[in-house]
Amino acid sequence: MKEPTKEQKGICPICSGSRSEAPKPIKCIFYKDVGGVYTADPKIVPEARLIPEITYDELMEMGNQGAKVVHPRAVEIAQEYGVELFITAMEAHNDR
Repeated sequence: MKEPTKEQKGICPICSGSRSEAPKPIKCIFYKDVGGVYTADPKIVPEARLIPEITYDELMEMGNQGAKVVHPRAVEIAQEYGVELFITAMEAHNDR
């Protein structure tokens, strides 16, 4: 893979490579310790509710306000290229 450009630094190497060398990806899956986007960190706030669907702008705003779900720049790039984002729990995929 080519050395990342200044714009691509800080982006997952798989995603950055796919931006320039392959057809536009359809989706990007983030494996996190919590499956999905919640109204608060469910490990800290037991009453936190899962947000079943969220817009790019809402997700960017959450990141800008300090949520650690997805970096706002990654969301911005996904929006620019029409990439669907999925957030799932790592635990659900440990058996594979």
